[in-house]
Amino acid sequence: MISSLLTKAYSIIVISIFALYSNVVSTFTNDESKNNTQVVTHSVQKKDVSQIEEITKKEKLTDDINNTKDTFTQVFTLATSTHIAPKTEQETIEEDYDHATYSRRSNPCNTPIYYTLGSFDTRFNISKDYFLKKIEESTSLWNNAVGKKLFIYDPQQLSSSLSIHLIYDERQQRTDNNVLNGVEINNTKEAAEVLKRDYEAMEKEFTEHKNTYLQKVESYNIHQKAYNDSVASWNEKGGAPKNIFDELNKEKESLQKDADELTILRDTITQELSIINKKIDAYNKYVAYANEKVATSNAVSRKKFTEGLYSGQENKIYIYQFSNEIKLNRVLTHELGHALGIGHTTSDTSIMYAINKGTDTSLEKEDIEELIKICSKK
Repeated sequence: MISSLLTKAYSIIVISIFALYSNVVSTFTNDESKNNTQVVTHSVQKKDVSQIEEITKKEKLTDDINNTKDTFTQVFTLATSTHIAPKTEQETIEEDYDHATYSRRSNPCNTPIYYTLGSFDTRFNISKDYFLKKIEESTSLWNNAVGKKLFIYDPQQLSSSLSIHLIYDERQQRTDNNVLNGVEINNTKEAAEVLKRDYEAMEKEFTEHKNTYLQKVESYNIHQKAYNDSVASWNEKGGAPKNIFDELNKEKESLQKDADELTILRDTITQELSIINKKIDAYNKYVAYANEKVATSNAVSRKKFTEGLYSGQENKIYIYQFSNEIKLNRVLTHELGHALGIGHTTSDTSIMYAINKGTDTSLEKEDIEELIKICSKK
């Protein structure tokens, strides 16, 4: 009798403690013995449902992030790789040096051409001495090709001298803007790459934490089910003895501890994902900005303009545009070639080709052959 009362008493205590932990409690009263112990069918509330759904959402968001990352990486790569848009021959055929205007002198190799510096625009951010040095380098190429003084500098600026002018207009302005855009694009790309490395490292951590969380949730669910099954079984029997009660109480405390840890881990994962998303947003903004700059550069690079011009009637050379030292050397050498009477060549890497495509400042075989033809005329 005493044992039975103790058993029922422990049952009541177990039920009371369980009720404190659970938000779902169902009480059934036996009408035939209202004064007897209440038997409570009890289950611990399943906390894993919302957690699993939330992780699923995070996982989906992570997939979306990965897709977004891949997409923008691809867009960025394509955009920056076409920073200066490729031109077709048809597009660039007018973007030549001077529309093939050249000297009609009978034999310039017999009489040297005196040249002088004409108008000089300081907006190119180069000095007169530097410009004269570049002219001298170009004239030396032609002089050395035949071992004669084809060009001689005339500092006195005689009226009969060939004058070389440096003219700054919208052509060089577009080039300067393109250079600035290029620097800005590169800086933006570098900033985007830093962000990309950051969020990729964070994604790796996030994935590790997420996997740990899911494993713990799975373990918690198994633990929880075993606990609930045990509680239900003992309640069906009318209660549990003291030793079982103690075990179940420890089990309940263990579950509560696990649930608290899962909550902390879930909050950590949520915070990590929030930071990742912010970095993704910043990365995408960098990409959008860079692509906008790329589009501007591409639009500018497709415009047709003349880099230089030799006017035989005026006996003048005009230099309008160059993007670097090599381009300046090539356009000067090209226009001086026209002053000698050389036309355009067929080799697309030669100095005298109609389009400034080459990257070498030296005369090629075809350039020299054309000069020899001019010098061979009677």
